[in-house]
Amino acid sequence: MALVRTNTSNGREPILSPQPLTVQHSQEPVRPLANFPPSMWAGRFTSFSLDNNELEAYANALEGPKEAVRSLITDTTMDATTKLKLIYSLHRLGLLYLYPQEIDAELDQFFKKIDLQYYEQVDLYNISVQFQVFRHHGYNLSSGKSTFCMKRNLTKLAKYLLA
Repeated sequence: MALVRTNTSNGREPILSPQPLTVQHSQEPVRPLANFPPSMWAGRFTSFSLDNNELEAYANALEGPKEAVRSLITDTTMDATTKLKLIYSLHRLGLLYLYPQEIDAELDQFFKKIDLQYYEQVDLYNISVQFQVFRHHGYNLSSGKSTFCMKRNLTKLAKYLLA
């Protein structure tokens, strides 16, 4: 039962009178059943156990390569282009957080040595790597410094443009 407003004969105020609710039931919507095959991961994650000794062994095994990369970054005999490619690769792999002081020191040193003659001997790929590495680390390297090299050797750089 619900209270429904009905108009009175005098038209001044409505009267609330109880009237039965009638709900019309429509047909239930047909929903398709999903018969999925059993999961191939069935109980693999519910029975997972973490072995701390194994994780420590992995962490200890990584210490050697970390130090080898650190020595490559601080190597004074490596040229600037190769070292910037190494830093770019570490950035792409997401490993920059392991060597922040070493990379910042090397980039400070390289940024102080940049001159226009250096860019004449470098191809488009190396210029783009250097530009991206310096810009990623917050150095204001002008994009106009290297445009003269690209305009002059554009035909030689076609393979890098198409890559």
